[in-house]
Amino acid sequence: MAATILFAIPPGLVRADGFPGERLIRADRRVAASPEDPAAFWRRAELRREVGDFDGALEDLDRAAGLAPAATETAILRARVYLDSGQALAALEVLGVGGVAERGAGGRRPARRAAEAQRLKAESLLKLGRPAAAADAFSQAIAFQPGAAPALYLARARAQVAVGVEALPAALAGLDEGIEAMGPVPALVRESIEIELALGHVDQALLRIAKASAASQRRETWLEWRGQILEEAGRRPEALAAYQDAIDELSKNSSIARSSPAMSRVCLQMTQKDSCGDPWSTQWVGNVIGQQSDGRLFKHAILR
Repeated sequence: MAATILFAIPPGLVRADGFPGERLIRADRRVAASPEDPAAFWRRAELRREVGDFDGALEDLDRAAGLAPAATETAILRARVYLDSGQALAALEVLGVGGVAERGAGGRRPARRAAEAQRLKAESLLKLGRPAAAADAFSQAIAFQPGAAPALYLARARAQVAVGVEALPAALAGLDEGIEAMGPVPALVRESIEIELALGHVDQALLRIAKASAASQRRETWLEWRGQILEEAGRRPEALAAYQDAIDELSKNSSIARSSPAMSRVCLQMTQKDSCGDPWSTQWVGNVIGQQSDGRLFKHAILR
């Protein structure tokens, strides 16, 4: 029986682990049991989208639209299908019909659905090469659900970066808004540092790193980045001190880090010797720095 079922399911409906989509089978049963329930078709359409059966998903959404013509859930799901299948313009058009992206959807969680509609609109605009309009749509999504998802703040910032240098201050302000709403989420902090550097604000970037390092349980990663920034700014003594701080911090964790393959590999790469001695001493760091030919004070991979 199992072999028969597997043969009957189209290849696109088989999950990556080699087994049939059991949730799809259950969705089929729900549709058969409740053929007048649009939610049954919404659920199956979403599952079909996930496995790449875009035609099947659209068929289910057509059925759902016939059962509940005013439901904006159908439009939101249809936009997802179009976006995943490379039809960004069609997705944008669907969201524009009846102002779906502006008013969102009803139901028990209207704010969440409205935010999703705006997110889909933003992603469609990005694919169509309109980053400024996409950033505005991401802002609308955030307005519907402030503090709900760091990804929205990050996506908005990246859309603004795509606009050009003139939009970088706005991108930075938006990230700070996200950090204030959600706390120092590492992804948001890292992006804000990258933008500070793009603006040439080295000291501001270092200040952000200092704050992140103080609040982090893995300080060596931030200290390493501090060293890289200082090195690229030509501040060699400060960079060396930052790298040494990173090594000292990492050495506190365990002896495993000292003997890791990455440590040995990078050490040998930098020194061209069969042995590096104690890779945690200041003397070792100084020796490595003196022997590098590419101008780098320290290979960041050593702390990975």
